[in-house]
Amino acid sequence: MWLPTDILTSPLRTALRMVLLLGILALAGCGYGFGGDGPSVLTPPEGGGLPTIKFKSVESPTLHSWLPHIIRTELRDEIAARDLARWVDSGPADYELAIEVRQFTFRSWITDKDSDTMLYSATMSLSGTIYRANSNEVVWTSGNIGYSQSYESVQERVAASDLIRELARRFVTSMRQAF
Repeated sequence: MWLPTDILTSPLRTALRMVLLLGILALAGCGYGFGGDGPSVLTPPEGGGLPTIKFKSVESPTLHSWLPHIIRTELRDEIAARDLARWVDSGPADYELAIEVRQFTFRSWITDKDSDTMLYSATMSLSGTIYRANSNEVVWTSGNIGYSQSYESVQERVAASDLIRELARRFVTSMRQAF
């Protein structure tokens, strides 16, 4: 007597398993995987695990002394949240990250003279370079990444934090899409 479950023990079952396995292998060969956000410019060290990374420099031509600290914090958090690397503050690391702030502007203007309504606009752009720590070889450069946002009322530091958070997301996404 033939039952629908009999088909699962037939050669068809074996063939379906083979097709599924070949499909998975084909996708893996194209760089697709089943976890994380995809490939990264940071390759794991010998023996596996996450590569280590630290800041080489954060250069900001602005007069805002608090800006490099926010950049370091946001980039460190975003890279760690996506499991790209493990941060080290000092000592040896597999990679080093250099960031340069290209632009940071904060403008305000009155939109209506009768009501004295103020609007604000903040713009920031940065670029980054990742170096292999043991050879100082450039592994990846981001190019210029920018973001701008308008506000009805805001302080300059709060606006900068918002911009940097978005730029960190875009920066790390660019790292993932490098391959």
